[in-house]
This record gives sequence, C-alpha cells and structure tokens, in this order.
Amino acid sequence: MTAVRRALGLMSGTSMDGIDAAILLTDGVNIAGFGASVSIPYSEPERAILRKAVAAARGMADRDARPAELKAAEDIVTTRHIAAVMALLEAADMSPGDVDVIGFHGQTVFHNPDAGITVQLGNARRLADE
Repeated sequence: MTAVRRALGLMSGTSMDGIDAAILLTDGVNIAGFGASVSIPYSEPERAILRKAVAAARGMADRDARPAELKAAEDIVTTRHIAAVMALLEAADMSPGDVDVIGFHGQTVFHNPDAGITVQLGNARRLADE
C-alpha cells in the first residue's frame, strides 16, 4: 500500500477575491481525508493591481514576460500565497516540514488556448523557499 501524504493546495481564481488553501491527505490516487482550510482575501488595492495586470497581459505572446504591471501583481500573488500557506499551517497546527507537496498554479491573467498561451503569475521558487 502506498503511504498517505499531506498535500497543500492553493487556488486563486479569476474572480480575484482571494486565495483558498487546504490540506488533503492522499496516496496520490485516492483521497484519504481532508485537513484544515483557510481563505485569505485580497484587499481592494491588491485587486486593482491584479486587474491592471489582466489588462496589461491581453494579447501577450511570451508567457514569461513581466512588464511592470505584471511584476507588481506577481509580487502580490506570491506574497499573499505565502501568507495563505502560513495561515493554513497555523490553523492545522503543522510546520512546513509536515507538508509533502504543494500545488500552486499562481494567478491566471491571460488565457488564449487558440494561440497555446496562458500567462500565470506567481513565483513558485520564492514560495518554496519561504
């Protein structure tokens, strides 16, 4: 039997209202249980910056480009996701070492499947380091 692992999932959707974070117990195929969850809202000034990033991202051809509007939004997305992880760990009475994997897709600011491009903001390396 495969060992059960603790997966920490993060989600911030196109509504840009905030970040949901949850712990899931899984063997990689089956759900063995659900842990704590938290929701961390974006402030209105943060949402305004995210909306500017969405506008700036329209028509992008390079998913890795980070003009000023996207860079500012990416900093917010990463910082707030880190805060969500820390709040969730506190709510679950866990430490970072108790988590086996984190699912983090960032914040989608542009999606054009016909062109094969999606632009998502978030610095996964910084999230993992912190």
